[in-house]
Amino acid sequence: MRGLFLRALTGVVVAAALFAAAFLTTSAVARPAAPRPVAAARPDPWDDARIVPAKLPPWQTYRAGPLNYSAGEVCSFPLSAVPVKDGEQYRTLKYYPDGSPELQEYRGPLYARFTNEATGKSVTPNLSGYGWFHLADGTGAVRQALYLNNGGTTIKVGNRGFPAGYWVEHGQILITDNGQGSKVIHVIHATLENLCQTLGS
Repeated sequence: MRGLFLRALTGVVVAAALFAAAFLTTSAVARPAAPRPVAAARPDPWDDARIVPAKLPPWQTYRAGPLNYSAGEVCSFPLSAVPVKDGEQYRTLKYYPDGSPELQEYRGPLYARFTNEATGKSVTPNLSGYGWFHLADGTGAVRQALYLNNGGTTIKVGNRGFPAGYWVEHGQILITDNGQGSKVIHVIHATLENLCQTLGS
């Protein structure tokens, strides 16, 4: 999803669960307080009936743009991608004090045609899904991403921690990026396909 235009590890499952819990806490409905005796003549302001669900922000349209990588940047050949079906939506659940987004939620269909520009060979994977993105303060760079269905992620040549390529994910993964050249895909329960291999064969 957003990553388009942007060894299973036991510990990662725990990390992803905590990551998801943090998201859900941000957008969860308010929890009612434990019942307490209330005087009939003076209603308790904390009475469960007065607690209303938290209001989530409305979904907004998001449209992915094209990708163009030169040979040696991601794959050994020039790689391009163009969306052919895009119905994505997003909403910002949390902001930094300066007003920049900190936590965003994405959903919706996305299919993109990836092409090896040297041979003309192409594939159109399903990148549709649901995910959350934790953004760096002020820069908008994704520092953590949790995908629950499908998605696509670029890892450039020279990255430390995971092989280069354009990776299509089907399943649940957690992506971490320290912003200093180390981007890692942690597999929770998913299959990965490197389009550099698919289109290069």
